[in-house]
Amino acid sequence: MEPADFEPVTIRNSLCLIGAMLLFSVVSFMTAVTMVILALTELFPLSGYTVGRALGILSWLVGCSISASLGSSIWQASLNMAHSEARLDAQGVCFRLGTKKKPKEDYFHWKEIAAVRHRRGGNNQCYGVFSRDGRVVEFSGFAFFRPKKLARQIAAGCGQTIEEANPVNG
Repeated sequence: MEPADFEPVTIRNSLCLIGAMLLFSVVSFMTAVTMVILALTELFPLSGYTVGRALGILSWLVGCSISASLGSSIWQASLNMAHSEARLDAQGVCFRLGTKKKPKEDYFHWKEIAAVRHRRGGNNQCYGVFSRDGRVVEFSGFAFFRPKKLARQIAAGCGQTIEEANPVNG
Protein backbone atom coordinates (compact mmCIF):
# COMPACT_ATOMS: atom_id res chain seq x y z
CA MET A 1 0.00 0.00 0.00
CA GLU A 2 1.42 3.36 -0.98
CA PRO A 3 1.67 6.00 1.78
CA ALA A 4 0.11 8.63 -0.50
CA ASP A 5 -3.19 6.75 -0.91
CA PHE A 6 -3.39 5.38 2.63
CA GLU A 7 -5.98 7.09 4.79
CA PRO A 8 -5.31 6.91 8.57
CA VAL A 9 -7.76 4.65 10.42
CA THR A 10 -8.34 4.19 14.14
CA ILE A 11 -10.07 0.96 15.09
CA ARG A 12 -11.89 0.84 18.43
CA ASN A 13 -14.66 -1.31 19.81
CA SER A 14 -18.25 -0.12 19.62
CA LEU A 15 -19.37 1.69 22.76
CA CYS A 16 -22.89 0.27 22.27
CA LEU A 17 -21.57 -3.28 22.39
CA ILE A 18 -19.34 -2.49 25.38
CA GLY A 19 -22.38 -1.02 27.13
CA ALA A 20 -24.43 -4.13 26.30
CA MET A 21 -21.70 -6.32 27.81
CA LEU A 22 -21.61 -4.19 30.96
CA LEU A 23 -25.40 -4.36 31.22
CA PHE A 24 -25.29 -8.14 30.80
CA SER A 25 -22.76 -8.43 33.61
CA VAL A 26 -24.94 -6.29 35.90
CA VAL A 27 -27.92 -8.54 35.10
CA SER A 28 -25.76 -11.55 35.89
CA PHE A 29 -24.83 -10.07 39.28
CA MET A 30 -28.51 -9.34 40.00
CA THR A 31 -29.37 -12.92 39.08
CA ALA A 32 -26.73 -14.14 41.55
CA VAL A 33 -28.25 -12.03 44.33
CA THR A 34 -31.71 -13.38 43.48
CA MET A 35 -30.39 -16.94 43.66
CA VAL A 36 -28.96 -16.28 47.13
CA ILE A 37 -32.36 -15.00 48.24
CA LEU A 38 -34.02 -18.13 46.82
CA ALA A 39 -31.50 -20.35 48.62
CA LEU A 40 -32.26 -18.54 51.89
CA THR A 41 -36.00 -19.00 51.41
CA GLU A 42 -35.43 -22.74 51.03
CA LEU A 43 -33.12 -22.79 54.06
CA PHE A 44 -35.64 -21.16 56.41
CA PRO A 45 -37.66 -22.44 58.28
CA LEU A 46 -35.06 -24.69 59.83
CA SER A 47 -37.38 -27.67 60.23
CA GLY A 48 -38.55 -30.38 57.88
CA TYR A 49 -35.38 -30.90 55.89
CA THR A 50 -35.41 -33.49 53.15
CA VAL A 51 -32.81 -34.55 50.64
CA GLY A 52 -34.74 -32.74 47.91
CA ARG A 53 -34.77 -29.53 49.90
CA ALA A 54 -31.02 -29.78 50.59
CA LEU A 55 -30.35 -30.38 46.90
CA GLY A 56 -32.52 -27.36 46.06
CA ILE A 57 -30.46 -25.15 48.39
CA LEU A 58 -27.26 -26.53 46.93
CA SER A 59 -28.44 -25.96 43.35
CA TRP A 60 -29.36 -22.32 44.07
CA LEU A 61 -25.95 -21.70 45.64
CA VAL A 62 -24.09 -23.35 42.74
CA GLY A 63 -26.14 -21.30 40.28
CA CYS A 64 -25.34 -18.16 42.27
CA SER A 65 -21.60 -18.80 42.14
CA ILE A 66 -21.70 -19.51 38.40
CA SER A 67 -23.75 -16.39 37.70
CA ALA A 68 -21.46 -14.20 39.83
CA SER A 69 -18.37 -15.65 38.13
CA LEU A 70 -19.87 -15.01 34.70
CA GLY A 71 -20.75 -11.43 35.63
CA SER A 72 -17.27 -10.79 36.97
CA SER A 73 -15.47 -12.16 33.91
CA ILE A 74 -17.70 -10.30 31.45
CA TRP A 75 -17.27 -7.08 33.43
CA GLN A 76 -13.47 -7.39 33.31
CA ALA A 77 -13.44 -8.34 29.62
CA SER A 78 -15.66 -5.41 28.67
CA LEU A 79 -13.46 -2.95 30.59
CA ASN A 80 -10.38 -4.32 28.78
CA MET A 81 -12.14 -4.13 25.41
CA ALA A 82 -13.27 -0.56 26.06
CA HIS A 83 -9.68 0.68 25.82
CA SER A 84 -8.34 -1.48 22.97
CA GLU A 85 -7.27 0.56 19.97
CA ALA A 86 -5.28 0.10 16.77
CA ARG A 87 -4.20 3.11 14.69
CA LEU A 88 -3.16 2.46 11.10
CA ASP A 89 -1.50 5.27 9.19
CA ALA A 90 0.87 5.68 6.25
CA GLN A 91 3.93 4.74 8.35
CA GLY A 92 2.61 1.71 10.26
CA VAL A 93 0.30 0.42 12.95
CA CYS A 94 0.18 1.37 16.64
CA PHE A 95 -1.52 -0.95 19.12
CA ARG A 96 -2.89 0.10 22.50
CA LEU A 97 -4.16 -2.91 24.41
CA GLY A 98 -4.88 -3.43 28.10
CA THR A 99 -6.61 -1.24 30.63
CA LYS A 100 -6.79 2.52 30.89
CA LYS A 101 -4.37 2.58 33.84
CA LYS A 102 -1.95 0.03 32.36
CA PRO A 103 -2.02 0.32 28.57
CA LYS A 104 0.40 -1.76 26.54
CA GLU A 105 1.47 0.17 23.48
CA ASP A 106 3.53 -1.09 20.58
CA TYR A 107 4.30 0.41 17.19
CA PHE A 108 5.20 -1.49 14.01
CA HIS A 109 6.45 0.25 10.87
CA TRP A 110 5.03 -1.42 7.75
CA LYS A 111 8.51 -2.50 6.66
CA GLU A 112 9.24 -4.02 10.11
CA ILE A 113 6.32 -6.47 9.96
CA ALA A 114 7.60 -9.94 9.12
CA ALA A 115 4.27 -11.76 9.25
CA VAL A 116 0.62 -11.56 10.20
CA ARG A 117 -0.44 -14.95 11.51
CA HIS A 118 -3.72 -16.58 12.41
CA ARG A 119 -4.13 -19.44 14.83
CA ARG A 120 -7.07 -21.05 16.47
CA GLY A 121 -6.71 -21.07 20.25
CA GLY A 122 -9.41 -23.22 21.81
CA ASN A 123 -12.67 -21.73 20.62
CA ASN A 124 -11.12 -18.37 19.73
CA GLN A 125 -9.50 -16.91 16.63
CA CYS A 126 -6.13 -15.35 17.53
CA TYR A 127 -4.07 -13.10 15.28
CA GLY A 128 -0.47 -12.06 15.75
CA VAL A 129 1.68 -9.35 14.22
CA PHE A 130 5.33 -10.42 14.19
CA SER A 131 8.15 -7.93 13.61
CA ARG A 132 11.54 -8.67 12.13
CA ASP A 133 13.23 -7.90 15.46
CA GLY A 134 11.17 -10.48 17.38
CA ARG A 135 8.40 -8.34 18.86
CA VAL A 136 4.89 -9.82 18.79
CA VAL A 137 1.45 -8.37 19.41
CA GLU A 138 -1.39 -10.86 19.62
CA PHE A 139 -5.06 -9.95 19.64
CA SER A 140 -8.32 -11.86 19.47
CA GLY A 141 -12.02 -11.39 19.98
CA PHE A 142 -11.22 -10.56 23.61
CA ALA A 143 -9.45 -7.38 22.46
CA PHE A 144 -11.42 -6.41 19.33
CA PHE A 145 -14.93 -7.43 18.29
CA ARG A 146 -13.78 -8.01 14.70
CA PRO A 147 -10.16 -9.19 14.90
CA LYS A 148 -10.14 -10.71 11.41
CA LYS A 149 -11.03 -7.38 9.82
CA LEU A 150 -8.14 -5.70 11.67
CA ALA A 151 -5.72 -8.48 10.69
CA ARG A 152 -6.74 -8.13 7.03
CA GLN A 153 -6.13 -4.37 7.12
CA ILE A 154 -2.70 -4.85 8.70
CA ALA A 155 -1.77 -7.54 6.18
CA ALA A 156 -2.89 -5.27 3.33
CA GLY A 157 -0.91 -2.36 4.81
CA CYS A 158 2.34 -4.32 4.83
CA GLY A 159 1.63 -6.06 1.50
CA GLN A 160 1.31 -9.59 2.89
CA THR A 161 -1.32 -12.22 3.41
CA ILE A 162 -2.45 -13.76 6.68
CA GLU A 163 -0.50 -16.95 7.36
CA GLU A 164 -1.93 -19.97 9.18
CA ALA A 165 0.19 -20.64 12.27
CA ASN A 166 -1.19 -24.13 12.85
CA PRO A 167 -2.85 -25.46 9.71
CA VAL A 168 -5.26 -28.34 10.15
CA ASN A 169 -3.87 -31.57 8.72
CA GLY A 170 -6.64 -33.37 6.96
